[in-house]
Amino acid sequence: MAVEGESSEWARSQFREGLSLEQLVALPGTTFTSFAMQIVRQRAAQVPVQRLIGRYLANRFARPTPVPALAIRRVEDVFIDRACGPFELVALAPLVPFGTHSQLTGISQNRMVTALRDAEVAGDPTVGLTLEAAVRRRQQPQSSDPVRLAATQRVTRAQRFTGPDSFAHFTLGALVTAARARSGDRFEADALVAHAAIYVNTLRTLGFDHPTLTISDFAERPTTFCETIAQRVEDDLRTTPSIDTTRTAGRGYYDGLCFKIAVNDGDLEVGDGGTVTWTAQLNQSRPERCFTTGISIERLALHSRG
Repeated sequence: MAVEGESSEWARSQFREGLSLEQLVALPGTTFTSFAMQIVRQRAAQVPVQRLIGRYLANRFARPTPVPALAIRRVEDVFIDRACGPFELVALAPLVPFGTHSQLTGISQNRMVTALRDAEVAGDPTVGLTLEAAVRRRQQPQSSDPVRLAATQRVTRAQRFTGPDSFAHFTLGALVTAARARSGDRFEADALVAHAAIYVNTLRTLGFDHPTLTISDFAERPTTFCETIAQRVEDDLRTTPSIDTTRTAGRGYYDGLCFKIAVNDGDLEVGDGGTVTWTAQLNQSRPERCFTTGISIERLALHSRG
């Protein structure tokens, strides 16, 4: 293994030989990291310490959130308390492998904060939970028992948000259910009801007595499919969901049953989720099913009434 000085000289020699952009992009991960680390080492060494405060003040990724920390913690505690039991709580890493978000979700890499060492900053806890769920499903591919995981995670997004409740980094709560499809099973319906129960109970504890749930189906099955699920939600959760057959937001991200959850008479959207193909892609197995949902801890902390 080359020492740092040898690695630096090797990287310089490659540039001297006229490495093209195409060749740079095609480099193996560890080789590309060597190049990138050489660049950032030199750039970091040139940063005057007296300018760090200015950089801190100007960097939207580095400043603390304006939402009170104790308010965020309270909402997290309520969500975790409601999720634990039906779901296993996972302490996710702050990074995922490079390319995870763009390959699974189709979201542009420009929206992610890309790190060195073949990684990127977590932008959605459902992605990290799905990676873990796929690993567990791979270990027991024939098991009929679903994998149910939950997490809260502080995530970062690179795009600029303009809304008063939107920030560069924020905390989300997330749930993921993964299983193998069985003939005649009710995976999507069962997953939606289980996830919605956690969120509805969380919202009611926080003082939102009448959360609104809107169900859609991008698989375009007969309307009776959503109507049956809506009736089950009403019976089990004592809330009457609506059905939106015109929804287009999220099509291509979700590929089947999905829902949104809102409070304040539907004016404040706080959660979203649905069926995705991610575990099927990760494990190269079409029968694998996955249902992912998330809720905005930050937004609830700003508007909580409880």
